[in-house]
Amino acid sequence: MEIVFLPLMILNMVGGVAAAIWLIVLGDWLVLGVGIAIAFFGNWIINLALMPGMFLFGAPGMALENKGKHGGALFFAFLNAVYVAALITFWCIGTLLLLTSLAKTYSVVPLTLFAYGCATAPWAYLAQKDQQSGGNEFSNIAILFAEIAFVAMGLTNIIARPTTGILLAIFSCIMAVGVVLEMLLAVYQSRKEQRFRANS
Repeated sequence: MEIVFLPLMILNMVGGVAAAIWLIVLGDWLVLGVGIAIAFFGNWIINLALMPGMFLFGAPGMALENKGKHGGALFFAFLNAVYVAALITFWCIGTLLLLTSLAKTYSVVPLTLFAYGCATAPWAYLAQKDQQSGGNEFSNIAILFAEIAFVAMGLTNIIARPTTGILLAIFSCIMAVGVVLEMLLAVYQSRKEQRFRANS
């Protein structure tokens, strides 16, 4: 796992700063301003976008879990995980496309690096807050797969300059793997809790 985590840690620590300096040299001040605004204020927009999922999927899932209907609770957990993955996908791709459209002098490497930092920072912040408040224990999985998906999409963008559809397909496929992993862990945890209750 260190093979995955170490490059992401380095990218998270220095990628955005290096890209910002690069963009300053290029004189892309509008991209810098919009990107920094996305990174710092995006969590409020994301919180608003997450609310429908909490009402439509989170609340019914919790109610079913409290009634002991684990299958129904897992179904709503799956719907919520898909909803969050879709939001992350469109947020990250939208950030990349927006910053690219604003660039004065298009330079794919710093723009992709900068977009990575701007797009993932609000999600990482919210996941950290969620963990600290004892909330959804699977939020870190979604963020990890979002970062992996952005790296894969970014490398494809740098190397091949593909269409938006291809970028969407790459990101979506990786996020789908994350959703499957979340659900496998949720099923495992649910069964573990059922066995604990049965034995106590």
